[in-house]
Amino acid sequence: MFISEITFAANTLPIERQSSAILSWSQTEKGTFYMSGATSMTFNKSEGTVTENGDPIFDLFSDITSFRLQTELGFFILKDLSLGLVIDHTSSNDNRSSEPENSNQTLFMPSLAYVIPLKSELRPFVQIGGGLAAFRQGEGLDEDSYTGFALAGIIGAKYFINESVALDFGVQLSTASVTNEADDVTINTDNLTAGFGISLYF
Repeated sequence: MFISEITFAANTLPIERQSSAILSWSQTEKGTFYMSGATSMTFNKSEGTVTENGDPIFDLFSDITSFRLQTELGFFILKDLSLGLVIDHTSSNDNRSSEPENSNQTLFMPSLAYVIPLKSELRPFVQIGGGLAAFRQGEGLDEDSYTGFALAGIIGAKYFINESVALDFGVQLSTASVTNEADDVTINTDNLTAGFGISLYF
């Protein structure tokens, strides 16, 4: 995969070792296709009090549950450099009332990723993407819809188990700006997330 220049001397390594090494480094050759997926669930519950001159003014309370699903399809346009389409969906429930308020954010982003060619099964990668963002808040007659654009960047590492499977870990920073044209309301969001995933190569 990553290291096409590596060679082995016949008198230092057995033939079996050579074959498995060449296979395990073929994942990111030009023309290879891949499919990746990751999921995560987060719980954010906090309580606090705002004070002024030592006197309490009002209480702060949050209770939010979020579920995130990300999938990506792509192929390597050059050795170690891939072009993909990322679909990132996050669903959140604000549980502060008896009827939780639901919100959904979906990102559709073409992306470029580069896997750094190291002589190891554990290899760092960087990824950038940008595209369409859609945001919905509420349900039924109270639903508000927003559309706009998003940018995201990931720094992480892949651990290649074999020539077909890799475990992924990454930290993603994304920013989105979406607008409700009917009400002329704009929402700007920044998110920092970390998680694990899996990639299949074929």
